[in-house]
Amino acid sequence: MNYWRVMRCKDGHLFETPFLPMVSLKAVKLPQGRYQRCPVDGRWGICDLQFTADLSEDERDEAHRNRTSRLP
Repeated sequence: MNYWRVMRCKDGHLFETPFLPMVSLKAVKLPQGRYQRCPVDGRWGICDLQFTADLSEDERDEAHRNRTSRLP
């Protein structure tokens, strides 16, 4: 089961993070998005789930290179 999802931080960085509906181990769920640490620059901020079909191949590769750890 692939539970990795692509997220975009407020600064525009793309990364992959474990994503399970109704479960939040690495983020705080807020109405405007998830408050989560970006693995690219290490800053905390609102991150949005991205639909992979809307991303280019280069953007998907960038997200995969910036994968977070499985553990919080």
